[in-house]
Amino acid sequence: MKTTLDLPEDLVIEIKLKAAREHRKMKDVAVEALRVGLKNGGNWDEKSEKKALLERKLAAIKRLGPVDKPQQKALADYLIEYREDR
Repeated sequence: MKTTLDLPEDLVIEIKLKAAREHRKMKDVAVEALRVGLKNGGNWDEKSEKKALLERKLAAIKRLGPVDKPQQKALADYLIEYREDR
């Protein structure tokens, strides 16, 4: 069955990377992730979703590689602002 989902860009990137690393289709990776999430009770709460989003953002930042002091300050400011917005 076909359906259309509007997913956050960082999540799509993670799915693409995982699919490429494992030589699989994006569809298969997404289906597996949904099945695992639903199998684990599918109990999403706002706090755990925010934590998961922050972890994905931090992982994306780590993939950038080494950063200099001004970039570190900008990232820290962003994370503080992000936390205050939530």
